[in-house]
Amino acid sequence: MSVECVLWDHDGVIVDTEPLFFEATARALADHGIAVERDRWAALQASGEGIVRLLEEARFGGGRQAGVRRVRDELYADLLGERDVLIEGARSAVEEVTGRYRSALVTTSLRRYLDQIHGSSGLLGHFAHIVTAEDCSRHKPHPEPYLRAMELVGARPEACIAIEDSPRGLASARAAGVRCVVVRSDFIGTPRFEAATHVLDSVAEFGPFLAQLG
Repeated sequence: MSVECVLWDHDGVIVDTEPLFFEATARALADHGIAVERDRWAALQASGEGIVRLLEEARFGGGRQAGVRRVRDELYADLLGERDVLIEGARSAVEEVTGRYRSALVTTSLRRYLDQIHGSSGLLGHFAHIVTAEDCSRHKPHPEPYLRAMELVGARPEACIAIEDSPRGLASARAAGVRCVVVRSDFIGTPRFEAATHVLDSVAEFGPFLAQLG
């Protein structure tokens, strides 16, 4: 079936924020004597466990976990304010694709980070709907974010295609019955992405790929 709606991931597809999120997490954990390697963190993120798993392993209770996460979030916001994170080719891809298809942004990020990153980019205005971490009770790799986006857009799964960069995002889209294109990410590495409809080397390739689908 032809594509009617594009569901965009954000971090790793439109903006290169994954390294900054890892840096903020590693710094917050280091304050408590917890070390985490990048490969381990990428694996935890892929499974949707993230910092919670690391804090549970360190026997941190709920209150202490919340405190560490608050520090991490503040560090992350500071890093976002210092660096330009828009991925090369992302602006053109978003403008091209959302001019031809209905679209939604589907992210596990907090809305305040989106607003901070895109305060002057104007990119958020290209999406008919935005689904963030605050809009779902369960996050990727659970299908709820994509199911919520399709409900808002009013599109059936077979008429949609998602664009993701991670195994977690791919799993979420596929569990919702949505075809998914994956953009390779230096941070994520080179998983095989067997369930992907196609794997791209750059987000700039997404528009031409969609044109081939019709």
